[in-house]
Amino acid sequence: MPRVYLDANVWGRIFDEQTQLRIVKEKDAFLEILRISRGAKIEIVSSAILEKEIEDIAEDDKRILILRIIGLFAIERINHIPAAYEEIMNSTNLKPKDAAHIASAVELNAEYFITVDDAILKRGKEIERLYKLKVCNPVKFLKEI
Repeated sequence: MPRVYLDANVWGRIFDEQTQLRIVKEKDAFLEILRISRGAKIEIVSSAILEKEIEDIAEDDKRILILRIIGLFAIERINHIPAAYEEIMNSTNLKPKDAAHIASAVELNAEYFITVDDAILKRGKEIERLYKLKVCNPVKFLKEI
């Protein structure tokens, strides 16, 4: 059963303006990922850095709802930022926050890191080669499993 780590931007996709086809497809794929996790076909994992990023959302309703959804669907969470994030940041040129997410996914033994961040997606092959973590958007993930 694949373990997946969903980037903060994926959790928030349901709140994005649904005016572009890409956003609609990614939102629909995110909802399908949640659905199949309930059927025990995948495991969703989480981290303190993910929840910290969500806690920084200014809109109360959005922040509270996303945190509740994470609490309902994530089966495991780490409460620290793995030390490996610095190595990941240096080897991939990711921002510190993004490197911390990748490090958390690696420490949680996730097979997939699901994001809608184009900068991370562009480094996906490199991240997979270095850390054995597949990086993809929600739509591609559903096609792969």
